[in-house]
Amino acid sequence: MTDHLPLVDGHIVYVPMSGKRSRNPDWVGLHHVEDYSEFAGKATIKTTGGMLLQLNICGMSLQKKVHDGSFMSEFHLGIITNTVRRYGSFKVDSSKAGITNKFIHCSCRFHSLIPRSEEEVHQFWSNLFTVLFNELAKSDVTMSVAKSFRVISSLFNKVRRW
Repeated sequence: MTDHLPLVDGHIVYVPMSGKRSRNPDWVGLHHVEDYSEFAGKATIKTTGGMLLQLNICGMSLQKKVHDGSFMSEFHLGIITNTVRRYGSFKVDSSKAGITNKFIHCSCRFHSLIPRSEEEVHQFWSNLFTVLFNELAKSDVTMSVAKSFRVISSLFNKVRRW
């Protein structure tokens, strides 16, 4: 994903309606969208409240924007669901999801990354923190990368236990 990233909180998904060159894109809440179509640089969006919106979308694919937003929503919900599962049951209310479920059966390379088990969530967090710690350690010029990584890991573990 190279454009502005969607803003995601579960099924609440806002996608930007422009590319990365635009500083102030319009944002559309996919959870408020019932249907959409695109033709000749124009998008027609039907909201769950029955309104019709028409937007200029020159140089971008609305289908890709919806796909990316839906993927990030599913990824977010996959992490939450599999993390909370160990503490009890967790039911996602998708009654107001709009079209955020449109690509739920997609088998693209992005959707194959969605965590389906607790182990995959653990691996995701482990990989994320390793990358973050390595990046933080690179900028620390007073210590070696290995020592800096150990110090940052130790601090993180103290905070996590606290």
